[in-house]
Amino acid sequence: MIRAYQAAHGGLVFETQRRRKQARSSRLLALATVLGMALAVGTVQHFATATVAN
Repeated sequence: MIRAYQAAHGGLVFETQRRRKQARSSRLLALATVLGMALAVGTVQHFATATVAN
């Protein structure tokens, strides 16, 4: 009964959905940051080794 009331009046059910969405967007942002840093480091390393080789 408490869960039904909370669901009907914007209680825990909606907060859980919002928390899941926030967690998903945080994970995606973290993944994008890691991939961006890896790409940047790889690019710098590529040009650094290309400069040394020439």
